Amino acid sequence: MCFTRAKFAACKVHQEVVGVAVEHMNTRGSFSKDEVLAETGFTGVADSIRWDYVREAIERELGVHTVPVVSRFFSKRPGFSKELSPEKFVASGYGKKTAGFAAVRDETAPLAGSWLSSVAAKAEGAVAAADIMARNYGAAGVAIPGAPAQGVLPDLNGEAGETPSTL
Repeated sequence: MCFTRAKFAACKVHQEVVGVAVEHMNTRGSFSKDEVLAETGFTGVADSIRWDYVREAIERELGVHTVPVVSRFFSKRPGFSKELSPEKFVASGYGKKTAGFAAVRDETAPLAGSWLSSVAAKAEGAVAAADIMARNYGAAGVAIPGAPAQGVLPDLNGEAGETPSTL
């Protein structure tokens, strides 16, 4: 059974979680999943919360963009400064678990930049891997119905005619 956005909108548990998270975002500019769960009393169902939907609802309701952050962000928050390595606080990369979300503001811009760099690198890697796979299948004489022809995958650097394999 799939938990759809329509079911999310009708779910009282999720709506209460969104409400508390919105309060935290309004007062602190961020929210910790653990703090929201503790405040709502839903720690027992933590694994059932659809945080991706919660994040979307918050961004839509408040008109902000958010960045996933690790637990260190909340424990070191008073000493957070732009001089610190933002990649240490962003939930992206091996072994980093999302502990909450921070609104993208002037003081958190380095976090957003670090997170976007990570997302772009992952996308470039996926495109390069698909290009290699398409070349290998083509060299083996395997035709994949619906697959793009070799060398026509989108270029993330914005330069027409170049693919990751020709850069």
